[in-house]
Amino acid sequence: MTYKQFIQVLEDDISPAEAEKRYQEYRTEYITTQKRAYFDLNKNDDRLKDKYHPTNLSSVIDRRNDSCKATAKDFFHDLQNGTLDLGPGITAAAASGSDGNSDDDGDSDKRRKHGRGSSKETDPLSGAPVAHPVSSESRRVQVDIEQALALVRKLDTEKGIVGNILSSGDHDKSDVDKSHIGSMGPIIIIRGLTTVKGLEGVELLDTLLTYLWRIHGVDYYGMSETNEAKGSRHVRADNKTSNTTNINAADWEKKVDTFWQERLRGQDPMVILAAKDKIDAAAVEVLEPYVRKIRDEKYGWKYGCGAKGCTKLFHAPEFVHKHLRLKHPELVLELTSKVREDLYFQNYMNDPNAPGGTPVMQQSAPDKSRQRPGMDNRLRYDRANRREYDRAERDGSRYGRGDRSPSLDGADDQMFDAFRGRGPNAPFVPELPAPPILMPIPGAGPLGPFVPAPPEIAMHMLREQGPPPPFEPNGPPHANPGVLGPMMGGPAPIITMPPSFRQDPRRLRRKVAFSLGEGALVKLGTEVVEAASVLTYFEHSMKQIESEFTIMRAFISQVRDVAHDVEDIVDEYAYLAAQAIDTGTFFKRKFQQTKNVAAWQNISRQISQVETRIQRLSAMRNRNNLGGRVLITTRKKDVAFLADHNCVVELEALPHTEAWHLFCKKAFRRLEDKMCPENLRPWAEKIVTKCQGLPLAIVAIGSLLSYREFEEQEWKLFYNQLGWQLANNPELNWIANILNLSLNDLPSYLRSCFLYCSLFPEDCRIKRKMLVELWIAEGLVEERGDGTTMEEVAQCYLTELTQRSLLTVIERNACGRARTFRMHDLVREMASIIAKKERLAFSYDNVGITQVAHEYRRLWIQKDAQSLRYLGGSKLRSFVLLDIGEPSSWIYDALSRFRLLRVLCLRFANIEQVPGVVTELYNLHYLDLSHTKVKHIPASFKNLINLQFLDIRSSYVEELPLEITLLTNLRNLYAYVIHDLQERSLDCISATKIPGNICHLKNLQALQTVSANKDLVSHLGNLTRMRSLCVMKVQQSYIAELCNSLTKMPNLSRLFISSCDMDETLNLKMLKALSNLKVFWLAGKLEGGVLPPMFAKLEKITELKLDWSGLKKDPIESFSYMLNLVVLVLTGAYDGERLNFHAKWFPKLNLLQLADMEHLNRIEIEDGSMMCLRELDLVGLRNLNEVPKGIRYIRTLHEMIITDMPKEFIVKIQGSDSQQLHSSATPHEEASCNVVAPKIQDKS
Repeated sequence: MTYKQFIQVLEDDISPAEAEKRYQEYRTEYITTQKRAYFDLNKNDDRLKDKYHPTNLSSVIDRRNDSCKATAKDFFHDLQNGTLDLGPGITAAAASGSDGNSDDDGDSDKRRKHGRGSSKETDPLSGAPVAHPVSSESRRVQVDIEQALALVRKLDTEKGIVGNILSSGDHDKSDVDKSHIGSMGPIIIIRGLTTVKGLEGVELLDTLLTYLWRIHGVDYYGMSETNEAKGSRHVRADNKTSNTTNINAADWEKKVDTFWQERLRGQDPMVILAAKDKIDAAAVEVLEPYVRKIRDEKYGWKYGCGAKGCTKLFHAPEFVHKHLRLKHPELVLELTSKVREDLYFQNYMNDPNAPGGTPVMQQSAPDKSRQRPGMDNRLRYDRANRREYDRAERDGSRYGRGDRSPSLDGADDQMFDAFRGRGPNAPFVPELPAPPILMPIPGAGPLGPFVPAPPEIAMHMLREQGPPPPFEPNGPPHANPGVLGPMMGGPAPIITMPPSFRQDPRRLRRKVAFSLGEGALVKLGTEVVEAASVLTYFEHSMKQIESEFTIMRAFISQVRDVAHDVEDIVDEYAYLAAQAIDTGTFFKRKFQQTKNVAAWQNISRQISQVETRIQRLSAMRNRNNLGGRVLITTRKKDVAFLADHNCVVELEALPHTEAWHLFCKKAFRRLEDKMCPENLRPWAEKIVTKCQGLPLAIVAIGSLLSYREFEEQEWKLFYNQLGWQLANNPELNWIANILNLSLNDLPSYLRSCFLYCSLFPEDCRIKRKMLVELWIAEGLVEERGDGTTMEEVAQCYLTELTQRSLLTVIERNACGRARTFRMHDLVREMASIIAKKERLAFSYDNVGITQVAHEYRRLWIQKDAQSLRYLGGSKLRSFVLLDIGEPSSWIYDALSRFRLLRVLCLRFANIEQVPGVVTELYNLHYLDLSHTKVKHIPASFKNLINLQFLDIRSSYVEELPLEITLLTNLRNLYAYVIHDLQERSLDCISATKIPGNICHLKNLQALQTVSANKDLVSHLGNLTRMRSLCVMKVQQSYIAELCNSLTKMPNLSRLFISSCDMDETLNLKMLKALSNLKVFWLAGKLEGGVLPPMFAKLEKITELKLDWSGLKKDPIESFSYMLNLVVLVLTGAYDGERLNFHAKWFPKLNLLQLADMEHLNRIEIEDGSMMCLRELDLVGLRNLNEVPKGIRYIRTLHEMIITDMPKEFIVKIQGSDSQQLHSSATPHEEASCNVVAPKIQDKS
């Protein structure tokens, strides 16, 4: 719709700026949707493929280059012969008639006669667009010559044109007589068969611009580049042309120079669209399974081609890739087809001038539509439009489907088929008049009954309903665009529908909606369809309201009855099927089948009756033109993002109470009260808990259990075999099939990572950092270029798994980043079964298994490890012990069998020294000895040359050996102990000493926490890949070297600096701002009680903690510019008495903690400050006796934690001053505060 039409549906009090913003959003979304529809309709068109498809672009580029070479050859021939037409009526000879090399006037007149002269009367392009008059100045001409020459060389190189006499001819300025007036600037010597000619100045510029236009399609002054020259180009203005343009000369020159300089620095646009690098990178990934590693007794390892029928062998994998590209291009093309199609769509959508992107606006309404018609006028207009539509249908209007106008037969017309073939510009005429405004009677449900609303209530409902959603018709031309039909009240439905779902179905075209959820949650979509169908009703006039409600209630009642009958038939069929497969003798089974013949015949007869009833209801629905919806269920968030955000319903699991009720309804349906017997309740609750609110699993398992005896032993056996039942029981196969759909859709690199997650114990909170490190150590993460770390790639894997609803985010940190994940129990069961079948991994949890096959690659032991009498281990690559009760003797004996481990985790293990076999695991990449009693790291650790991750947190190790510096592949090193969980003392964390020179650890990215010394801080500058660094025991004498080292770490994002004691004063004025720093913890007294200058440049900081800084001035003002700050912790950092938080400060702050500032007695907060604050911690503020003034302005405050505060403050916060808190805040006193950020001890 036009802007005029759009603002008519907005609120009356909306500002012009907001209206313009909304219209631009609407227009952008409209064009995007229109382009998507056009693309889907025309994506097989060769013209569109030639312009955007990478496969076609390769041949298009070759044809273009060949054409350019041929055209350039003709151009040079004409130039050397003196017959070149330089543009609008200019030839090379005519343009130089004033110099010594020009021909006589007679030849010039002859050329004018043949249409090549400079006379405007004979010039067919005299109407060509003219550039800015400054283009004729001599200074500008010289600049354009140099720029045009550079463009010629650039474009010739891209298209393979060689031997260009314009760019490789004689350019010698020194050979020209300096006294000659026309010899300023470059000179190009053109040698013909009989003549030698020099081009310079305006003549040279015209020749270059003509070459650019004819060969490369470049309109220099028009600042455009096309594949071929079409139409006319901009010409240079002569001195007689008046300056009629409003553009400033300097601005015009800057615009031209900027445009072409960017082109000189860039690539060929068509080469960019072809995206050969992206396709090659994708080919390397998809061709990896076709590289076969073969053992040759004579030559060692060789690599074979995996293509069908090919037996070639090569010495390296890269040769196999090259062979596949050269000899099997059809295979490469097939494997990369998806990438090419994605690039095809991206190229089209990124082109603002792509076909189909021009918005098709609706016809403007008459001026009187600005007035809001009353109810009577609106109904009168609707009846008139109904008669007009009926007459058009009866007389065969030109907008009808049968006789369409030829002008509407274009490709774009199919995009608007919902207009019944009348074309997008035809007025929209509703099928039926607008209905009355209805409201439910008190106590009515979603099925009614409804009664007409009184006028005052109806008008109130219409005002609150708001404008229609984007891309929907606004009703008849004379109707109020904001009126879209009745609103229906009543209790909340099973699934809360967005506002766009509650619009009047008769005014809407068919829409596509997405429901996004985990596994079987998407099956709740049928409930959405049923809830949406309740909103449909029959159209009649105002005089037939009573009959209309009667018909609607009858229709809904019939639909409900049919649904109940279908459910009864399904249950009866399942019951008979279970009896048919029951165990027994041959004669017993035959007798049972004969006995049930009548029952089977009854089911068949009922199915036929239901089909007839459904057909009758469907015909009734179609006759009355009831509206409809298309519901798409998906687990992928990227699929749901294709729809309007108002049309996405993210499904949630059932609460435990509803899940229990649904399970009892299905499992105990044969009982009269449908209640769970007491002897089965423990096992029934375990089964419901296992389903975790998935309706599909609850219904399937409950229905299966309803056929079994209600005996505790049988239900216990079923629960213990639930994983096997899901995989093998035909009654539950459909659950496994639905879950397998998501698993089979995973790419190879994600599939292994997802199956790896099934190793974690049931209901375990999977920490993000630990999972990422394990993936990298196991070799499951692929590198994606030098600019991306493997940790970032692994984070992308996690994001994709959560978007596919295979992992669920349980906890996020203060910045909103995922910290812990969870895998649904049923999904974990299925993934664990698949991992075992493929011999990928095995997770032991004492389920009656006494031995582990030697084929397994990964072994995780959760409990009762001693019951395992046999551990294969010959091929084991990963061993994780989660059972903290195993004796050290068993651990030492078990590890002696493993020689090829990549991952070893002994966290919380009962050991006091590192097992000797560990230092012989030369392939070890990950070693976790945290929370053990290990006191010493042996020097033989130098043998672990492949070690990447070493974790010895909370152990008894105080100093690392000198040989630790030889582990050049080490990426993360965690070595510290936390003594004070509240972190209210300077020595709350103890650091580990590292002797020797650590400059060889160039791959180190995380070092937590190290005790500083003179040599260490000077060598830190060699660790240029460092991202997280914690340095303690810092003295002032180390500051200069430390600051210098920190400036050499461009990727540093987390930094912790702590002084050696409370009396040590640190002068950090030399410390420069770190551009990527996001988390900064500074502990220690600052010189002069003043913040270092670098604090003024911490623009990206998200978490800041200052301890015992001794600041004299209110530091809040110094932090106010930190717009991205999410966490702020001040512990003994300020010696003043007052803190002020002004309006618009800290717009993203989520957590504020103020602790141990003994002089602080007043806190003031202005309205508009800390608008996102959710948690406020006040700890040990002995002189703060009043509630912070203005705390009532923080409307988002969710929790206020009070620790070690004065009694007077506690009395006020719990008494009269509690009214100052927002209703959502819950103040409470704690003995200790567990919420402190940033927490370096938390690896999540």
